[in-house]
Amino acid sequence: MNYRGIFLDTILPRYDVNGVRPPIGQRTRLSKGDIAQARKLYKCSRCGDSLQDSSGNFSSPGFPNGYSAYMHCIWRISVTPGEKIILNFTSMDLYRSHLCWYDHVEIRDGYWRKAPLKGQFEQ
Repeated sequence: MNYRGIFLDTILPRYDVNGVRPPIGQRTRLSKGDIAQARKLYKCSRCGDSLQDSSGNFSSPGFPNGYSAYMHCIWRISVTPGEKIILNFTSMDLYRSHLCWYDHVEIRDGYWRKAPLKGQFEQ
């Protein structure tokens, strides 16, 4: 069965016993509550976020101060198909490591860790 929405690639609830689907989230995007619950359910990283606005900023926790060791941040930026994402890094201070083994920034075309790699950056 297909439980995906018609407006965005979101999950919809199963039909109720009386055939009526209960409303959840937003019609055009996931609400902050939907995102928080999905993160909790799938034990996602606490560092990062899902960004859906047409413009904005993001940074590591505690910026401009340093970040904690062993931090794994994932920022998911989604747009409507056909739109482009432009990233402008105005400040990047990462711990240097051999072959980007540790601190680095990856840009992927898709959410999954095996999505096509568009770029990998280190200090």
